[in-house]
Amino acid sequence: ASNWELVSAAHSASGHPIYVAGPQVGYSYPAFFLEIDLHGGGFDARGVSFPGVPWIVIGRGPDYAWSATTSHSDIVDQYVETLCNGDDTHYVYRGQCLPMGSFDAGVVKGPPDRVLSFRTTVHGPVLGYATVQGKKVAISTKRSTRGREIVSALALDDLDKGRVHSAKEFMRVMNRVEFAFNWTYADDRDIAYFSSGRLPIRPASVNLGLPTNGNGDYEWRGFEPLKAHPQAIDPRGGFLTTWNNKPARGFAAADDHWSYGPLQRVQMLNGLGSRRKWTPAQVVGLMNRAATEDFRGRPLLPVLEVLSGTTAP
Repeated sequence: ASNWELVSAAHSASGHPIYVAGPQVGYSYPAFFLEIDLHGGGFDARGVSFPGVPWIVIGRGPDYAWSATTSHSDIVDQYVETLCNGDDTHYVYRGQCLPMGSFDAGVVKGPPDRVLSFRTTVHGPVLGYATVQGKKVAISTKRSTRGREIVSALALDDLDKGRVHSAKEFMRVMNRVEFAFNWTYADDRDIAYFSSGRLPIRPASVNLGLPTNGNGDYEWRGFEPLKAHPQAIDPRGGFLTTWNNKPARGFAAADDHWSYGPLQRVQMLNGLGSRRKWTPAQVVGLMNRAATEDFRGRPLLPVLEVLSGTTAP
């Protein structure tokens, strides 16, 4: 899984930050990422991009570097739509019986060929139908970034054109990214972290793990401001680490993501606190160790060995 290990200037043997990052996108041929060295027309960056995106998404500018991991923050909700008019294509919203819209992208060539079409409500695409107390309902999906995907490119344009000059500016720029990612940054002075996403503010009565009533009484109340996002600049401990774990303590994950628990691979990087000063090679070594050991075996096996010599309670 994606990871990073950043050491602040105060804990580095050179007096400058150390940045080791491993964004993971799986293996394929052709590869998902393409390495690009881009200079001209205002661009001055080197890093990776992927088909369809004319910006470097992870890389480095003239005097800084940045990378990302997936945050799994919750920017998608399902809504239960009450049907009306005696059919499956009308639903109740704010006391009115509204017709569903339709979206038809035609045939997506395969194999096999598929027809891509679906109905829509004010909340988004209709995924299907279910029943509530024996009555048929529609289930639609609302994503905070739907129809706004290109907006996030504004941040990439700033990064690619060298418009970021400090860790604080990095926070402001990455707050323009509406997709859910954990971003890190380093220059010759500072390290920084910001968890991006167009994070909805939901009514207190909404259960984050269940579908929401789509009648219009439980709509989003806006979006979280920059200060509410997990973030850090030169933390007191001197280190920033992640291995696809929660963006911050107590921060909710998407309701389709269940892998967070008491044990996370990022705990194998706790050794960063065991040395006064670090070199890049030592940080890479720590990352390699965490990447190649069975994490579940490290904390659990000693406990199991002790239990094997005792009588079960």
